[in-house]
Amino acid sequence: MAVALLSIAPTPARGRQLSRAQIRSALSRAGLQRNLDEKAVVIQQQLRQQQLEAPAAVARAFGAIVSAAVKVIRALNDRDLGSRDGADRVF
Repeated sequence: MAVALLSIAPTPARGRQLSRAQIRSALSRAGLQRNLDEKAVVIQQQLRQQQLEAPAAVARAFGAIVSAAVKVIRALNDRDLGSRDGADRVF
């Protein structure tokens, strides 16, 4: 679920801009099926709560790092590590 949300909102500023529909869609793509509307409302409220802000340049840099990490996580998740041999090749 977190990866799905971070892929569309890697920075706090972008997270605050997400609509409930966008959040719901990300949750659905992540495989969640129950209480999507309620979860979207809670997540949107949490993303829009007041929080300490990093300077804009720092937030952009962390956003780039998060975007890259999401790509790595997705690539690793897409790999076939079902067999012991597959795991040995990766590690």
